[in-house]
Amino acid sequence: MNGDYIFLLIRLLLSHLITDLLLQKDRNIKERREKKWSSRWLYLYGTVAGLSAYIFAAQWDEWWILPAVALGHVVTDGIRSMKKDTLLWFSLGQAAHIMVILTVWYMLLPSDTYGQFSHWIADVHIWILITAYFMILFPAGSFIGKATERWKKEIEPLNHEGLEKAGLWIGRMERFLILTFILDHEYSLVGLLIASKSLLRFNADRKAGEYILIGTLASLTISVGVGLIALWLLRITS
Repeated sequence: MNGDYIFLLIRLLLSHLITDLLLQKDRNIKERREKKWSSRWLYLYGTVAGLSAYIFAAQWDEWWILPAVALGHVVTDGIRSMKKDTLLWFSLGQAAHIMVILTVWYMLLPSDTYGQFSHWIADVHIWILITAYFMILFPAGSFIGKATERWKKEIEPLNHEGLEKAGLWIGRMERFLILTFILDHEYSLVGLLIASKSLLRFNADRKAGEYILIGTLASLTISVGVGLIALWLLRITS
């Protein structure tokens, strides 16, 4: 794909980051959450987002960029103002904003580039990677949780304090990094990650430490296994 089109996408994404994450003030966000659809800031920032995208795109004949982005921004933030201010809704809101940006970018591309997207979507390598990451992020976590449940029950009566669902997110990030290192052939970084994780074991009693170690080794085994299978599939389909 032409580098100019990638540059266009970067400019559109930058316009969103500046508008949504830099220009918005906490007091304005608070007012929007209180007044919801009647908040003036909801529509002001929507207009600013549309104008910013139009300017950054620098496609002066494509005037529709301004109302399209503005409308998407207003609808997304309006819905978010009616929901709880949680990580989930923040992430969903940002995903919706990015989808609007990607749609605008796609509409700005010449028609002769559309076939490249079809080829990219049909690329087996992309689907191998998507499947690999999906497996280590979700099913792997459930499997490890079930496999270590008997030991978790043993340490729960000891009243170990910890952040809610911290282990779940640590495990997901751990497996994500391990798989990424394996796919990039950076095996030494896997060892460094496991060594840093093992430090937690020394700050816990024996049972809790062994429980952490079992979970870590299970994550390592699954991530390395999935990574090696993915590398093999990528190689034979090249």
